[in-house]
Amino acid sequence: MPRRKGRDGGLMPPKEPTMTPTELAVEAVAARSVTVRKDGRSLEISIQDSVMERLAQEALKGGAHAMRQFIALNAGAEEKRRAIVAQDIGAWTLYKKQQSALIKAALDKGDPEPEMLPHPEDVIIDPIKGVSFDGPFFEEDLWRAREAQHLIKAILLQEALDLRRDRIKKAPRPVPGCPLVFALWFNRNFLGKRMRFTNEEMIDMRMRFRGLSIRTLEGRTYQAWKAAKIPTPRGSRGWSNREMLQIMQFGSKGAAILCDETLSRAAKNEQSERLIDQLFG
Repeated sequence: MPRRKGRDGGLMPPKEPTMTPTELAVEAVAARSVTVRKDGRSLEISIQDSVMERLAQEALKGGAHAMRQFIALNAGAEEKRRAIVAQDIGAWTLYKKQQSALIKAALDKGDPEPEMLPHPEDVIIDPIKGVSFDGPFFEEDLWRAREAQHLIKAILLQEALDLRRDRIKKAPRPVPGCPLVFALWFNRNFLGKRMRFTNEEMIDMRMRFRGLSIRTLEGRTYQAWKAAKIPTPRGSRGWSNREMLQIMQFGSKGAAILCDETLSRAAKNEQSERLIDQLFG
């Protein structure tokens, strides 16, 4: 980006790209919804989409003015968006470099890694798409991520506890592996890459938990559910394979029920059953 000369002949930093009040107002109006008929159906689309679709149709019909206007509008929007993306990339690239240096300096001195949000490893920079984040951005996000980690441990501890009790009672064993699949699914869908457990860590946890005594399992399972903000009476059984599979079907809705700390275990089960009824009738 070119640099401008100042009054003293020195170089001034380049002007940052910004949206003018008119452009912001146009964006606000363009975002409003209108109802249009398409293929015999009523659809809600933005004014901008409606206008641009009509302009594109005129351009496709060969209208020279429409084609020039469409190409100019598209080129102008792309140029401004690229400038804004480049500005974001520059700022967050500097952030990653500075914060990574602070982490390295602390670790080199033998100090614990400083906690920072967002963590530089969670800042994803793509030269085309711009900047995105694969991890906690605010304190609340960090708390939820840690609760998700506790929930994954609770699922695997609960599996080990239930299997140990079934072995003592010589009860029919359920289809093996479902809690592990459930924990892996939760790990993949609700944790960023940096805070995610590796598959090896998950399998190692599972094997270690299976080697614990019932008394130890009861205590650790209770504490893990408590840390996950899902209060569970000591000694309770975990979700059935059917419930876990259906929660995975529900995706975020099912997970939201699991993680809602305002609900009792009975209320969670009731709401899960309601979702099951909605899905399977």
